[in-house]
Amino acid sequence: KDHLSATGAAYDPAIDSWRAIADGPVGLNLASGMWTGNEMLVFGSLLDTRNVAQTRTSVGSAYDPIADTWRPLPPSRLSPQATSAVWLGEAMLAWDYEPRWQVYDPASDGWSDPDPMPMRPSECYPDSVIIGSRVFAFFCGEAALYDPTARRWEPVRGGMLGEEIDASAGSYKLWRFADMVAAADALFLLAEGLTVDHQGTPCYGCEGSPHSFWAYRPPG
Repeated sequence: KDHLSATGAAYDPAIDSWRAIADGPVGLNLASGMWTGNEMLVFGSLLDTRNVAQTRTSVGSAYDPIADTWRPLPPSRLSPQATSAVWLGEAMLAWDYEPRWQVYDPASDGWSDPDPMPMRPSECYPDSVIIGSRVFAFFCGEAALYDPTARRWEPVRGGMLGEEIDASAGSYKLWRFADMVAAADALFLLAEGLTVDHQGTPCYGCEGSPHSFWAYRPPG
């Protein structure tokens, strides 16, 4: 257990004050958090200074603020390196960078079997937001939309997702990274693109990296 990264605090905006809470059963330093109505779920990874995972899979815990206690979630079957998770109203949907997805049901304290998503594996951090009743997943310049009613992912195409840049090793998605904010039934993305150096190598975060602002609304 990494004691320092397992500590936490709760903030009360009514009185503008913090209080310490019980230590979690496992420390996480790359995680998603959400409120279920009864508990706070925290799910993700514990990485060392070389970005090597300290657990066999992504892991999580649930915090009860009334009892000030934590309970560990059962092990997922997702990659311990990077995941994203959101709350669907009755369950948590989580996915990794392979990319595969699972659903955690607090009522049964169990996971669904992992299934593939319509995106390619790559070296990026998964990110997702809720748009209305659906989940928008963004990953290395690709995206997919999840319908909880149909329990199905569909690929998203067009717009920023269709733009590519040529490099020595082939073509790459231009807008490979983005910060996302959902508002009602729309999504806004602040995207950062790749550049190519004089040797034809694609580079992220280098001098001259382009930026753009996009809005997306799901069909229907």
